[in-house]
Amino acid sequence: MNKKNINNFIVLLVGLCLGFLYTTYLLGDQILPFNSEWLFTLNRELTQSYLGWLFFRFDYWHWPLTLLIILYILLKLQ
Repeated sequence: MNKKNINNFIVLLVGLCLGFLYTTYLLGDQILPFNSEWLFTLNRELTQSYLGWLFFRFDYWHWPLTLLIILYILLKLQ
């Protein structure tokens, strides 16, 4: 690598670090990927979207992708 590429890389790296630190400062612990409590306090539509995501997240991969076998099993158990 030549000196210009190294300087560009350093500028990019410093900018990414500063941006991440500033975002963390502004958002606090909401930026943590495992913190989902804020979804339940803002709006019911976000809660519905989050619960839908949980069904997709813990289901097995299959075709069609929108088929929720977990939801089907839960409905059959009722």
